[in-house]
Amino acid sequence: MYDKLGHDKLVMQLVDHLRSLNIRDGMALPSEASLMSDLGLGRQQLREALRVLEGFGAIEARQGARRRWRGVHLGELVSLSAQLIGSPHQTLAELLAVRQALETSMLAKVIQLHTRSSLDELLRIGHAMEERAHEGKSFADLDEQFHLGLFAPLGNDTLEGIVGAFWTLLDVVEHENPSVAVDPVVAEMHTAIVEAIVEGDYDLAVHELDTHFYGVRRRVSRRSTTAPSAAPAHRSTVR
Repeated sequence: MYDKLGHDKLVMQLVDHLRSLNIRDGMALPSEASLMSDLGLGRQQLREALRVLEGFGAIEARQGARRRWRGVHLGELVSLSAQLIGSPHQTLAELLAVRQALETSMLAKVIQLHTRSSLDELLRIGHAMEERAHEGKSFADLDEQFHLGLFAPLGNDTLEGIVGAFWTLLDVVEHENPSVAVDPVVAEMHTAIVEAIVEGDYDLAVHELDTHFYGVRRRVSRRSTTAPSAAPAHRSTVR
């Protein structure tokens, strides 16, 4: 009989052990023999635990090479989960709602942590977004960079994971039918957020941040209405 609790315990035991060894992203894992000895596991037990972590993308395994630790990234996990259960568009819309609530409520806290240098960098990104938009080019990568930079001083990995999850999933959703984000008004709103912070008008900054989400929501809504009714079961959009 399959013992899920025991199986999950083995996986967590392996993860805890790797953490104790201070294994970082990109580093090679110890040999199977070493892990078996350290954890008191049989080869089959160890390989089952390793396969679970490989399935989550936490471990990279290549033929003829040592396994390497990639780390567990919330954005990738959410994207993968949404695709597996077949509701990426719904999950994308829900993530946007969560982002809007979290970012608008946490902006007042992070404002106090920014320096003039970090705000100048955000202004640079905002102006670059405007330039691309007026040229009819996508600024999606800069948009993600802006929001990660805006909340970076908090050092909140969960918030960063949610923001990253949104952009990872948006990329997957738009992969089949690309929709270029070129709305100059939305781009200008990012610059307006930073300018309000620089001027000390924090209420306006929160207003600008909250308002800009409605432009993003229109984009997500358009993707939902043009989404295919069902995807072939054998096809994976994970990249």
